[in-house]
Order: sequence, then C-alpha cells, then structure tokens
Amino acid sequence: MHSIDTCRVRLQSLALALLLAACATTTAPTPTQGPVTIALTPLRERLRTVEVGVNGATGTFLFDSAGGVTMISPDVARRAGCTPAGRGVGFRMNGERLDTPLCQGLSLDIAGQHWTPRQIGVLDLSPYLAPGQTAPDGNLALDAFEGRVVTLDVAHNALIVETPESFAARIVGAVEVPMRLSRESQGASLSANVGVPGPDGLVWFELDSGNGGTVLVSKHLASAFHLDPAAQGPQHLELDIAPGVHLSTDRAFTPDLILDGNLGMPFLSHYVVTLDLAHERAWLKAAA
Repeated sequence: MHSIDTCRVRLQSLALALLLAACATTTAPTPTQGPVTIALTPLRERLRTVEVGVNGATGTFLFDSAGGVTMISPDVARRAGCTPAGRGVGFRMNGERLDTPLCQGLSLDIAGQHWTPRQIGVLDLSPYLAPGQTAPDGNLALDAFEGRVVTLDVAHNALIVETPESFAARIVGAVEVPMRLSRESQGASLSANVGVPGPDGLVWFELDSGNGGTVLVSKHLASAFHLDPAAQGPQHLELDIAPGVHLSTDRAFTPDLILDGNLGMPFLSHYVVTLDLAHERAWLKAAA
C-alpha cells in the first residue's frame, strides 16, 4: 500500500509539473495575439522607411529586405547606450567588402512590439547615398524577423508579421516559388532569394526593397536573358519567374555582381511577397 501511495504521489506531482509547464507555455509573453502590421512610408517614391525605437532612441530606418544585417547610425548607437565593439563582415552585391562594429542585445521597438536581432551593425549610411540626400538613422533588414513569416506589400505600404492563421489565409491563391536564404557575417545576416528559371536551370535573384529603381541581371547571365552584358544604360527585360508571375521592365541593368540577380522595386511594387524565414519558402501574388 505504501508503494502504491508513493507512486500515486509521484504521478500527481508529474501531472502537476506538466500542467504548470503547459500553463507557462501558453502564458509566456508573445509579440502579439494577431498579425503585426508595420506601416511603411514612401521615401523618394520608390523606397520605404519605417519608424524604429532602439533602447529608447527613435529614428527613421530604410526598410531594406536585402540589407542582411540591421544597421544603426553612430548617433543612434550613442543615444541607445551602445559602445560598438567587435566586427561584422559582409559583402555588397558588387563584391565590395563591408566591415562594421557591432551592438549586441539591443531591442528594436517597431509597431508596438519588440524584436531582437542577433547583432546590429553600426554604420554611417551617408557615403552610400547620392549627394544631397539625407541619410536614414538606420537600415532595417530581415534579420529582425528571423524565424517568422513576413509579408511585404509595397503597394499598400505594409510589412506584416504573420500568425499561423493569417499566413494560411495570405497564401490562398498565391504562387509558391523556390527560395533560398543568404547568410553572411558568420550566420548573423539574413536575406531572401527566389529561384528564377534560366536556360540551364534555376538562378537566384535577391529580393531587394532597398533597390528603388532597377532590376539587375549579373553580367555572366545577361545573354541568357536576352540582355547585352556590355550595355551601360537601361535595357528592356521580360522575365518569367513562375506561372502567372511575370516582370516587364525598361529598367534592367547588367553589372558584374557576386550574385545572379537582384529584384528591386520595379518588381516588388507589383507583387505581394510572403516569406517563411524559418522554412525557406516563398509565395508571390499580384498586388491588388
């Protein structure tokens, strides 16, 4: 009898432990109970910005889906209480190496929710802009939303962080396309590439909301897409990305890139893009 009672107590203790664990799981803080819609503001018509708080320091950030690593200006780093240290190393699509000091553990406050990238680079963006343009306070990249499902709807100036329910509804009628994630800076960066059919198989074009006015096909692939690799100016491009997903643009260029291609706003402004950043899946749907 004693041994039976002991077993009963142990079972009751186990049941209580499991119940407490379940309660802890269901009541743990989550970013939101529904999808988070982040408002994007047009910048010079073609680009988009977002308001971001960094440890209480607020600023206007460029939303750059191909940025890889979220960046803040030295002034924002100072106001956020960060003394930059270490080094992150990445490469721009033209092959230029980019070294930045880092801030670790900073929280981003966006649309009333908190997001914590693995690391944040510190960079003055003004040298990368045209003369006379005002530099943003930072650069918000996809790494801030690692592991989540996000939808970029440029036509409606919105970036949506989906729930499982909103995600399921979002992709009804959308076309799934191959997707690869790119990771530099020892795995801390995050950008998305979609597979585009080429004459010899898939090639990979980066989705780049920071590229306001062009579609880029790397020089080594230009002829395969009926473009002149030696041309300096814009060219006309007809590009079939997937059944029902077609791009027609007079703003195609053929620079020498370290990637296959880059789909900027001439493409993103016409399609709603949903990215499952946890499972490397992507869907495209024509913008309403």
